[in-house]
Amino acid sequence: MKYTLFLFFLFFFSPIATYAQYSRLFNIESGLSSCMINNIYQDSRGYIWISTGYGLNRFDGAKLVKYISVANDSTSLINNSVNSVFEDSSGTLFIVSTGGLQVYDYLNDEFQTLLQTSASYNNKSIIQLKDGTLLICTSGYGIKKLERKSDGSYNVLQFGDKYNGYNI
Repeated sequence: MKYTLFLFFLFFFSPIATYAQYSRLFNIESGLSSCMINNIYQDSRGYIWISTGYGLNRFDGAKLVKYISVANDSTSLINNSVNSVFEDSSGTLFIVSTGGLQVYDYLNDEFQTLLQTSASYNNKSIIQLKDGTLLICTSGYGIKKLERKSDGSYNVLQFGDKYNGYNI
């Protein structure tokens, strides 16, 4: 009986600290550019990048920022259909869309176009090999190699002809 009474007081009269995780639903009404999500990626700075069928979204843990293509603005996305985001070992953030390949400038909050393509070209993703080589996977045009020049610009080269015509 003493034991039961002790448990009763322990559970009902002692302060019990509970912790729960806070969750939030993101949809178009709450600021997401599209509900068709192609890719979710977290960069080394902690930002979560959400690639969608109509733009790119960046979540910093508190707010959601939407990036979309703006006509005649060379610093915006070149195409709203964003397939993926990838950060290489040097911290450069690449944005792969059906319109081409861009890098994100954190300091100026803008995009720089490296490769502009037609919608039929359709870049799908980008990866980095152990030796640092960056490869762009495309739909129907094989694999491309992205080579950084000494001045900081990039060259896009064919990575082996045997992959041309394949969806990678």
